[in-house]
Amino acid sequence: MRDRRRAARPAVPLVPVVAVLAALLAGCASIPSTGPVRQGRDLRLEREDSAVRVIGQPPAKGARPQDIVRGFLQASADFVNDHATARLYLAPPVRQRWRSTTGTAVYDRTEGAFTLEPGPGGAVRLSAAEVARIDAEGHYAPAPRGSRLERTFQMVRVAGEWRISALPDGLVLTRSDLQETYRQLNLYFLSPSRSVLVPDTVFLPAVAGLSTALVNRLLRGPTSQLRGAVTTAFPRGTSLAVTSVPVREGIARVNLDAGALGADAETRERMSAQLVWTLKQLPEIQSVRITADGESLGVRGVGQDQPRDAWGSYDPAGLTQGTIAYVVRGGRVGRVVEGRFTAVAGPAGDGRVPVRRPGVSLDAALLAAVSADGHVLLVGRLVEEGNLVPRLRGGELSAPSWDLDGNVWTVDRATGQVWQVRASNDRPVAVRVPALAAGRVSGLRVARDGTRVAVVVGEGAAARLYVGSVIRRQDDPSVVTLTALREVLPQLRNVRDVAWSDATTLAVLGSEDGEPVGPLLADTDGYSVTPVEPQPGLVSLAAAPVTRPLLAGDQSGALLQYTSGRGWVSLGAGSDPTYPG
Repeated sequence: MRDRRRAARPAVPLVPVVAVLAALLAGCASIPSTGPVRQGRDLRLEREDSAVRVIGQPPAKGARPQDIVRGFLQASADFVNDHATARLYLAPPVRQRWRSTTGTAVYDRTEGAFTLEPGPGGAVRLSAAEVARIDAEGHYAPAPRGSRLERTFQMVRVAGEWRISALPDGLVLTRSDLQETYRQLNLYFLSPSRSVLVPDTVFLPAVAGLSTALVNRLLRGPTSQLRGAVTTAFPRGTSLAVTSVPVREGIARVNLDAGALGADAETRERMSAQLVWTLKQLPEIQSVRITADGESLGVRGVGQDQPRDAWGSYDPAGLTQGTIAYVVRGGRVGRVVEGRFTAVAGPAGDGRVPVRRPGVSLDAALLAAVSADGHVLLVGRLVEEGNLVPRLRGGELSAPSWDLDGNVWTVDRATGQVWQVRASNDRPVAVRVPALAAGRVSGLRVARDGTRVAVVVGEGAAARLYVGSVIRRQDDPSVVTLTALREVLPQLRNVRDVAWSDATTLAVLGSEDGEPVGPLLADTDGYSVTPVEPQPGLVSLAAAPVTRPLLAGDQSGALLQYTSGRGWVSLGAGSDPTYPG
């Protein structure tokens, strides 16, 4: 495999994507049938984060205006005491007014011209290649290729020395600053059914007290990207009883306020799941002890110290280790195990109803597929006596996908209409989608947690990839809206297919920066992209959590699997590979 990290993105230790790829590469040549800010008291006891700390240097005597700006930019990567060193470069009246937390612009001096030009009155103008933005909530967004970062810093003399007298709020950091001073982490909330967790990815400064920052962010509720799509178990207004989450001997101690004691048993369990899953991302944490106003929370099924592997049933990945893939061969749906095709039970497997583009429910009990002519969505049980029932008719239906609640999602490519076929209602729901400048929707994959979607917008060479959230109106479940749609990779075009590998990783078939179409793995905010070895002619992809191999179908009607050391390996005839979900 050739691992080509894009220069426009940070090549940093992003464990989720790298781990997913490593596991995919380790697959065998057949589809297995089995397998799955510091504050408060006790802070001296809190362990330091392992990130490399950037230490800012104060202004040098007699420095020129552009040297002051340069020193300020470098010191901005030192987060100690709210950028105390960077504030030394500011004139006294603006030291307290400057707000560092409104967002971060990221630039790269290797991507284009970098200039600090002096101007009238000693003003300094910065111009650099912008590669990303992090908003005030911590959301990372790649910048389109060719973007420029422009900033003007007004200057004044203070006691004979140049200082910055006016500047925009927010940080300006280099790509390497970002890699050294931020951590990409997930806050975990609950799906509407409250049965699984949903990750809300944010970037937080990797400073001492990160465990405290994580819990405080979790208690504030979801960010704008998931607000309305997820819920939380914490009673409204829940906060920490003390202003820290110390970590001693591998145990994170979370002391909530007294309000948490009023929660029932199920709510306490869900609060625990949210806390454990959020905190276990920090490697120094091996277990979590949860109290409320100093009193043990008392969660059934676990001891006082909840281990990091607790609450596996809330796993947002949505699949078990032994998940099997499904394919189509000659209009029949089946599984390929150890190189052999085995048809599924019922009409989709025996050839009575030729189908294509199958989708299998998360429990592997139900099948949705598109009729051979592409116009009808058929749904039925995977049993011998089952029937395939027409549930939706359209012009050209996309491959269906299933959510956690047993609803099927598809797109009528002829009109761009997104449909949700509900398990509990015969009438399909026309999903509301905001107008997108890139065009109309041509494909969609709902995440296995049912709260997020990966959306292909546009067609052919212009097709692009977006990610958004699902909002269901509580008083009317027939009103479903896709919201917070954002482009994941601005340089990606010609998107042919997308699949959810795990809860934070997408497998995408497309062309980045004008290169040939090929498969890649990307996290949902576009921070990291790992290309998979190119293979000509691929038209479809299937992906699942880390123990499952990456599968593809090509335009010649062959099914392929990616294997470690052997590249793409043919598994014989077949098309439209898919994993449950």
